[in-house]
Amino acid sequence: DVEKVAEQVSGLRLDWFFEQLTNSTYTYDDALEVTTQQRTPEGWRVTLQLHRRGSMFLPVDIRLTLADGRMQWVHVPLGLAQGHKPVPSDWIVAEPWLWTFPRYTLTLTLPARVVRAELDPLQRTPDHDRLNNTWPFPLRVSFLQPLSFDPAVYLATWRPLAAYAYDFGPGIGMQLRGRYFFDRHEALLTLKLWPEVLLSNGRRPERPWVRDRNAWWAGIDYTLRYSDRLAPRTRWHLQLEKHLGVLENRIGLTHTLGRWAALGHDYGTVALFIVHQYAPDERTFSFEGVPVWMPRNHLAWTQLAYRLERPRWHVQFSLELGEGQQGRGAARGIADLSWSLLQQSNFQLILRGMFGRGSGQLPFSRVFRLGSAPVETAWRHAGFRSVAALFANARKSLHLVPLEAPGPVAYWSPEVRDPLRVQGNVLVATDVLAQWTPFRTRLLRSLQLEGFFGIGQTWFTDPALSLNRYTFDWDRFLADAGAGLSYNVSDLPGLQRWTTQSELLQDLRLRLRVPLWVSDPDL
Repeated sequence: DVEKVAEQVSGLRLDWFFEQLTNSTYTYDDALEVTTQQRTPEGWRVTLQLHRRGSMFLPVDIRLTLADGRMQWVHVPLGLAQGHKPVPSDWIVAEPWLWTFPRYTLTLTLPARVVRAELDPLQRTPDHDRLNNTWPFPLRVSFLQPLSFDPAVYLATWRPLAAYAYDFGPGIGMQLRGRYFFDRHEALLTLKLWPEVLLSNGRRPERPWVRDRNAWWAGIDYTLRYSDRLAPRTRWHLQLEKHLGVLENRIGLTHTLGRWAALGHDYGTVALFIVHQYAPDERTFSFEGVPVWMPRNHLAWTQLAYRLERPRWHVQFSLELGEGQQGRGAARGIADLSWSLLQQSNFQLILRGMFGRGSGQLPFSRVFRLGSAPVETAWRHAGFRSVAALFANARKSLHLVPLEAPGPVAYWSPEVRDPLRVQGNVLVATDVLAQWTPFRTRLLRSLQLEGFFGIGQTWFTDPALSLNRYTFDWDRFLADAGAGLSYNVSDLPGLQRWTTQSELLQDLRLRLRVPLWVSDPDL
């Protein structure tokens, strides 16, 4: 009945409209571009190209801005409507766009040159990508401003960078971020230069025997990230990065599974990535005094992961296949669980557990560390990477470790060459963490008092690497307990504006843990 009344009032055929909007899941996306502009005796001859990229078809309005400041509106009716809507007398009504043709060419003669063309400028259609509705490309760049949302403009912001690293000296650079409506077309560009490395062609005064050719390459760091939707629940990701002598390229997909109607939650997220890693020379990221990426050794890995997250718990499984040490194949599997046993307004009790197993040829950057994340994970965290790079040996100077893995944290000795000797290609660890937030003031509400108990062990299954400690034994499990402090730096008052613009500030949490009891004091 509504359709009949609409047709009688408008005098147009509208069954195509109601069919698309009520009985289909079609998406609408029309694009516009100005192809040619030529001056003729009659005026400017302008050719516009319309492209129907979606599956839905609708009549469209076009607003042209001329060089002399005047506006010219154009209406392109749809052939199925058998007519067009009423328009003002100064509008141009073009030939109908037939639904069987995905492209439409419009040629106009205008009194002046076109400087801007906009498709559906009043936003009356459900177009899900309006960046291709405007010519030229609608870009708005700002300086030191957080990204907001505008459905008709691509927003970008840039800022300068300053850094310091013990092995690289002072660094300068810039960063550009961009994002469209609903997190479409997310982009990050970063370029950082280390002048001390570039000007010396990579020579290191403290290690004059290291004479790598083309060592200036270590003086350039960069980031290129891009992510966009392929479908409503699927995104693709491209990431090219080089930081502190380590290069990593990643490309992959993430897909959110369908929703569980009974509980109102999805079935989790699946991720598939192909990863390439390379260290051009011996000047690489390290927080233990020795490089952990083998110089000039290419590593290629395929990662498949599944994550199911709920408000009080999450579980994650991952499988990685790739190249290990000395060109051999390697594999690593991880099961990770976190569960909030008790959650109140200012107190929570969290149980975490992890089981990981890899082949004996795992690269050093992926070896499991008891109570500490692998070095590869530490390198990816911009906050940890930036702080650790300030020192020649951050582990020895600050007892600095990436506390992202469960298990005891007390076992470390500064006298041995490898302070993280509790490591291996197999890991079994768990801990219980109590967090209390006693303060409500703006400055201290991110400060948490912690109590922790951790137990676990890691070992090598390869006798050549395990120092005769490769057999599983319950007596070899280590444990500790103690107290600590935790502070979420990204929640500091006044930093919220900068958090979204800084890789370092995002999710930057500082923890101080003091073990009060250990099961094996000799270690």
